[in-house]
Amino acid sequence: MDHSADLAWWQRQLEGVTPQQLPLRGKPTGRAITRSKQIPAALHRQLNEVAIQCNTGLFNITCSALAILLSRLCNQQDIQISSIWANRQYPEVAEQIGFFVNTLVMRMQVDPERPLMQWLKNNHTLITEGFRHGAAPLSDVLAQSGIPSDGHQHPLCSVLLVLQNTEGGDGKGLQLTGCHALPYPLPEEQAKCDLLFNIVPEPNGELRLEASFREGIWPEALMKSVLDYYQQILITMTEHLHQSVANAMDIGNEMRRQQLLSWNPEIRAKHTTSLLTFFNQQVQIRPDAPAVCDVETQFSYRELNARADLLAWQLHKREGSLYGKRVVFALDRNADTIALIIAILKHGAIYVPFDPTHPDARLLYILKDCASTCLITESKYRHRQTFCPEYDIAELLAAPITEAMPGYAVSQQADEVAYIMYTSGSTGEPKGVEVLHQGILRLVVDAAPYQVRQNAVMAQTGNIAFDASTLEIWGALLNGAHLIVIPYHTVIDSQALPAALAKYQVTDAWFTVALFNQLACEDPSSFGCLEHLLIGGDALNPAIVGSVLASDAPPAHIWNGYGPTENTTFTTLHPITIEDCQGDAIPIGRPIAGTICYVLDQHHRLLPPGFPGELYTSGLGLAKAYLNKPEKTDEAFIPNPFWHENANGSIATQMMYKTGDKVRWTEHGTLGFLGRLDYQIKIRGYRLELGEVEHRLCALDIVSQAIVDVQMLHGQKQLVAWCVSEASASDILREFRRHVPAYMVPACLEVIESIPLTPIGKVDKKRLPPPNIHTASSQKTLPQNDTERLCAEVWQQLLQTDLQYYREDNFFNIGGHSLLVVKMADLISRKTGKQLSVADVFNCENLAGLAAHIQGESFSHDNEYQQILQDSQLALEGFISTPDIRLNSLLLTGATGFLGIYLLATLQQQLPDATVYCLGRGKKGMARLRSTAKTYQITLDERRIKWIEGDLNQPKLGLNGQTWQALADNIDAIYHCGAWVNHLHRYSTLRAANVISTLDLLMLCTSGRQKQFFYVSTLSAAARQDNRLLEQAIADTPAMNNGYVQSKWVCEQLLSQAFSKGLHGGIYRMGNITGSTSNGISNVGINHTLNLIKGCLQQGVAPEWPGYHLDISPVDLLASLLVTSSIHHPYPDCALNLGHVCAVSWKSLLTSIAKEGYPLRFVSADEWATHWVPEIGSENALYLFKSFYLTPRYYSREEIDHTLVTDADYSIDFPKLLRLYTDFWLQSGFLVAPMDKLA
Repeated sequence: MDHSADLAWWQRQLEGVTPQQLPLRGKPTGRAITRSKQIPAALHRQLNEVAIQCNTGLFNITCSALAILLSRLCNQQDIQISSIWANRQYPEVAEQIGFFVNTLVMRMQVDPERPLMQWLKNNHTLITEGFRHGAAPLSDVLAQSGIPSDGHQHPLCSVLLVLQNTEGGDGKGLQLTGCHALPYPLPEEQAKCDLLFNIVPEPNGELRLEASFREGIWPEALMKSVLDYYQQILITMTEHLHQSVANAMDIGNEMRRQQLLSWNPEIRAKHTTSLLTFFNQQVQIRPDAPAVCDVETQFSYRELNARADLLAWQLHKREGSLYGKRVVFALDRNADTIALIIAILKHGAIYVPFDPTHPDARLLYILKDCASTCLITESKYRHRQTFCPEYDIAELLAAPITEAMPGYAVSQQADEVAYIMYTSGSTGEPKGVEVLHQGILRLVVDAAPYQVRQNAVMAQTGNIAFDASTLEIWGALLNGAHLIVIPYHTVIDSQALPAALAKYQVTDAWFTVALFNQLACEDPSSFGCLEHLLIGGDALNPAIVGSVLASDAPPAHIWNGYGPTENTTFTTLHPITIEDCQGDAIPIGRPIAGTICYVLDQHHRLLPPGFPGELYTSGLGLAKAYLNKPEKTDEAFIPNPFWHENANGSIATQMMYKTGDKVRWTEHGTLGFLGRLDYQIKIRGYRLELGEVEHRLCALDIVSQAIVDVQMLHGQKQLVAWCVSEASASDILREFRRHVPAYMVPACLEVIESIPLTPIGKVDKKRLPPPNIHTASSQKTLPQNDTERLCAEVWQQLLQTDLQYYREDNFFNIGGHSLLVVKMADLISRKTGKQLSVADVFNCENLAGLAAHIQGESFSHDNEYQQILQDSQLALEGFISTPDIRLNSLLLTGATGFLGIYLLATLQQQLPDATVYCLGRGKKGMARLRSTAKTYQITLDERRIKWIEGDLNQPKLGLNGQTWQALADNIDAIYHCGAWVNHLHRYSTLRAANVISTLDLLMLCTSGRQKQFFYVSTLSAAARQDNRLLEQAIADTPAMNNGYVQSKWVCEQLLSQAFSKGLHGGIYRMGNITGSTSNGISNVGINHTLNLIKGCLQQGVAPEWPGYHLDISPVDLLASLLVTSSIHHPYPDCALNLGHVCAVSWKSLLTSIAKEGYPLRFVSADEWATHWVPEIGSENALYLFKSFYLTPRYYSREEIDHTLVTDADYSIDFPKLLRLYTDFWLQSGFLVAPMDKLA
C-alpha cells in the first residue's frame, strides 16, 4: 500500500521537532509502576460539556490536558504524545479479525497566551488530521523525524495516552452475538514507555486514570503529583474555558497552601539591632571564655574585644569616622583578622574581605567598585595598589598608645549592610553582594534547625572571602562558642586537617563538597571528633557521604547546607541519614528559620511537587543588592507575588531572589537539587545539563568524583569529562554507556588523581588538564581503504557521534561495550556479506585489525597458548601446612557478585564470630554490598564486614605495602570468588584479573600467618573422559577457544601444585547458577541460560536439543555446600564439581513454562541456527549471545562426578523450585505475562 502522501504529511508535521525531555533520574528498568486515581463523575460530565462546546471529543480534552502537564513538567512548549489508532479505515480490513493497530505521534504546541477554547479546537484539527494520515507505519514516520532512538524507546514516543472507548459504552464491555464480553484488568508488569496514561470510563460515570511509570527513574513525589495535577488541570479547564491556556496551568488551592504554608516556616519579627549587640552580650556574659585562637594566639572574649577596640582606635586616628564607609582587607586567616572585622563594625563601617592570593587586577577592581576608604593588609601583600591608603595590620597593633583609647560602639540597625562579599566573577565582572546584619542574625541567632551551642568548638576553615566564613565566625562569636582559625595550608592537607580537628577538639565544622570529598575518599573516619559536620557549595555524592556515616567514627550529625551568597550563606538545611545515602541524590532540605522557598516556572507560577523548576527565595536573609549594579539587581531581586498570602505575609518577604538553581519539592516537603539552569547546553539537538552528567558519572561504582564541561573538539561542541577513579577512561566510558543515552556520553574523558580546588574550596576548572584527544589524534592515521572506512562509519553510527576514528583506535577504549559489539557484528555482516562473530570483534586489537579480518586475515593464537602453558607452572614455595585452623579472619573476593554475596551471607551464618574482609574496587564498597544484599533480599551483619579497596586487575591486588602485610599477618582463609567473567575475551585480556590475581593471593599465603585457600572455578575447566566430567583430577590441557575457561584451568593448575607444596584448601567448580530456594530471586540480567530461555519464548521458537539438560542449581545451596565443605574438610585439597546439582531437561523446562500461556514450538537444531537465530533482533534477550548459536549445536547427555554433592544431606523439590523461579521471573518483569493469561 502506498503511504507516500501520509509520510509527506508526517514529515511536515514533525519538521524541527524538539523531543520532550522528561526530567528523570536514575537507572530505567523494563518494569512498570502503576498508580491510579478516580476522576469524579461530576467532573467527567463537565469535561463532556467542554468537549461539546469545542465541537470535539473527550480524547482531545484528555490529550490536551496531558500536553499542558508535560509542558510544565518538561519546561517546553513543543510536546509529543503517542496514542493507539485502530487503523481500520480501509473497507478491506474493517471487518477482518486481526491486529491492525498503529501508533500515532501527536505534536502539540502549548502556548500559555493562547485562548484555551481556540487551542482545544486547533488540537482537534491536528488529531483528526493525524488519524486521516495514520496508515503510515510508525517506523517510517520516526525515521523521517531525524531523531535517533535512545536505546529503550524512541524519544518521540516516551509518553503514551489511551482512552478506552469500546463500543457498548463507558467501559461496560462488548455485547456480541450470544456473548457479553467484559474487560479484565491486567497489571502493567512491563513498561511500554516512560509514561503511559490509560483512561477508563467506569459504569458509575467516573473516569479511572491509570498511570504506568517506568521503574527506576520517577521519584515517588513526582508520580503522585502527576496524577493529582492532571486532575487539577481537568478542573481548571472546565472553570477557565474562556480564558487563556495559562489559567488551566494553575496548581489549585490545596497544592498552593501546602507549598506556601505547610512547607515554609512563618517569618518571625525582624531583629532591630546589629551584630555587635549580640557580640557585646557574650563579652559581658563570658569575658574569660575562649573566643578565638589560631596556631599562635588565643583570645578570650574580653581580650578579643580589647584587640578590636585597639584596631578601631588606630583606624580612627588615621581615617576619622568610617560610619557607612567600606574597608577592604587582604589578610591571611588568623585571630587578628577576626579582631579586625569586629573593629570595622565598631566604626559602623562595612567590611569587604579580599583573598590575597587573587590577582592584583581583581584587587584594584574591588577597591574601586566599593570605593574603599583604605586597604588593610600585611607586609607580604603590601604595595599591590595605589588607589587608596593601605595599612599593615601588624603596624596598627604595634603603634604606641599616647592617649586614652575609648571603646567603640557606633549604633547600627539590623537593616544596614554588614559586609560586601564579591562573587567569583566566572561569568563576567565580580558582583559585590551587600549582606545585611539582619541576614547574619537570622542565620546564627535562634536559628533552626541548626544552632551553634555555647559549648561548641567551631572550626574556621573557609576562606574569609567566601560566605561560609559568615556562619563560622558569627555562629561562634554570637553564641559564646570557641572559634578555631585553621590556616589554609592545613585545610588543604588531607592528613593535617583531621589531626587539627582532633587536636583542638573541634565539634562543629563546615566544608565545601570538594574538600569533604577529598577527605572522605582518603579516610571516611576523618570526621570522628565532630558533633556537627556541615557540607555545602555543590551537589553531594550519596556514596561518599554514606561511607562516612558507615565508618567506624562518623560525626553525630551531618548536614547538607544549600544557599547562595545573596541569601546569606544558608537557605535550606537537611540532616543526612544513611537512608538518604542509599538513594539517587541527597535532598538540600527545608527552608531554615526566617526563610521562604518557592519552586517556579519561567512565568513565576508555582509548580506541583516533584516538578522541576527554578528556586526563588525570600525572607530575612536576602541581601540588599548588588553594589553599583542596578540592572543585575533588578534581574535577580524581584517583587514577590506571594508575599501577602496568609501567615508568610511580612515586609521581609516583599522581594524574592532568583537563584538560577533547578530544584523540585519532594513528597516530604524537602527540596531536591537538580543542577544549575545556566549549565544547560544542547548537544546534537538534545538539551542536557552538565550537572546531570556529573551526577550520573558519580553514580558509577568506579567513579568517586567527576567534572563535566563543553569544549570544541574536531570543530564541534562536545562533552569533556574529568573523573577521579582508579579505573581507566575506557572502562568508565564503557560502563557509563550502559546507563545513559548516547548524547550524554562524553567524547573525551580524562582520569585524574584529584579535583583541583580554588582557595575557597570550589572546583578550579582552569587547572584541569586539557583533553588529550587532539594530541592522540595527531599520532594516528586515517582509515586507508574502503573496509576501514566502512568500519569507522559503523562505529560513528553505533556511538552516535561525528568524531573521526583512526586505524589505531580500539572500540572499547572509545566507549564501546558488549551490546554494541553485537550490533556492530550485525551491521558489518549485512554491509559486507561476511558473517562476523562477536568473538571475532573481541579478537581484533583495533579498527585496522578488524578491517583486515573482514578482508580475510585469520587470527593466530600460538603465542597466547604458550603463555597459558607457561602461566600454569607455579614457582612459589614456602606454603605453611594448616590442615586445621580456627577461621576468625577471612578474605573474600567478588563479594558484590551474585554467588559472592551469598557466600558472604553463608560465611556469616556458619562462622558468626568471624570478620570477613571483602576486597573489591572503589571506595564505595560497603554501599555496593548493601545494594546487592538489598537486591537479593539478604541480611548482612555489617559490624563483622570490612571493605578493603583493591583491584584484581592490578599488581598485588592494587594494595599498598601496609595493607598487603596486614592481610598476610591476620587472614586465616581466602575465599577467591572474584573473576572477570567474559566468554568473549581472549585469555590475554583476562589474564591479569583472573590468573595474576590468583597468583598474588597464593603469594599472600607464603607470608605472615598460616592460611587456607578456597577457589571458585568453572565446570567447563574439568577434565573429561568420554561423556563424563571428572572430579578431583585436573585437566591435562586447557580449552582451546575460550579465554575465560583457559584462565580457570591455569588457576586450577596453580592451586593443585600449591596443595602439593603444603597449602590446604579446595577448588569448587560451578556451573550455571540460578535463583534462591527461599524466594527464587535470580541474576536474570546477566545469566546466559536464563536469557536463552527468555529469548526462545520471545521468538516463540526453540531448538529441540534432545540431549540437553539445563543446570538450574540454586545459588544459596551452592554457597552452603562450598562453605560447609571448607569448614569441615570432608575432601581436603581436591577439586569438587558443584555444577548440575539440579538439572532438568531443556525441552521439559520450556514446555512447562510455555504452559503459562506462551506460544512456543520446537524446531530442529539446524533450522533454528540457520533460519531463526539470524532473525534475532536487539529487542530479544538472546541478542547479546546471538553469535554463539549461528552454527548448529548438538548435545548429548553428560555424566558428572559429584562426590561432595552425593554425600551432602539435601533434597530438592523440583516442581516447587521451578514454580518459585517462574513466579520471580514473571513478578520481576524478566518474563512478560502472556496477553491472554487472565490470572
